[in-house]
Amino acid sequence: MIDARTGKSLTTDSPDAAEQYQLAVDRILGSETGAAEALDRALTLDCNLALALAARYMLAKDGNSADADLFRERALRAADVALPWERAHISALFALLEDPYTNLVATETYIAASPSDLLVISQLCGYLIFYGGTRKLQHVLSIMESVDPSLHDDWAYLARLGFAASEAVVVCLSSEHCSSDHSLSTSSTAMPMYCTIRVSLTSRWICWVTG
Repeated sequence: MIDARTGKSLTTDSPDAAEQYQLAVDRILGSETGAAEALDRALTLDCNLALALAARYMLAKDGNSADADLFRERALRAADVALPWERAHISALFALLEDPYTNLVATETYIAASPSDLLVISQLCGYLIFYGGTRKLQHVLSIMESVDPSLHDDWAYLARLGFAASEAVVVCLSSEHCSSDHSLSTSSTAMPMYCTIRVSLTSRWICWVTG
């Protein structure tokens, strides 16, 4: 089976399990309900689907579920017989979940080598939005620029970009450096760097929103 976004093979003999996993990822990226249920269905069909186990651990950990550690252990065991890209995804995801600050550079290095992994990219950008400091928006937009160009029309990519762009607008409009008509300057000399919005990316998001 092929992962729809990465174009890489998934280690499973069950097309239905792969389909449920990818449905779950869509729901995670879209902040929708039903992701855990989709992953549970995937794991019923293939109990050793490593990426599904890793995503299930992520959700269980986020919800402080008692079975989080069990999903982690199962994911690591399944990763032993998974493909190298799957092991790299699991390693990067777990490092980010367990100690994002310490593993920030390693995660960005992983993303540079795997620019189509929207799940890890989304998790990293979410962390940076809340804990990335005064230059967080510039940092997030820079990461979004590095995403595989084949995903620039992907709704999940555009949704994450839109959130970052809207945050940048809020910050900019609250800044004393913004003009009275609330226009946005693209010059980094006119306002703080975190108020600079990359026009090509933001216009792509606006076109998607307005249709």
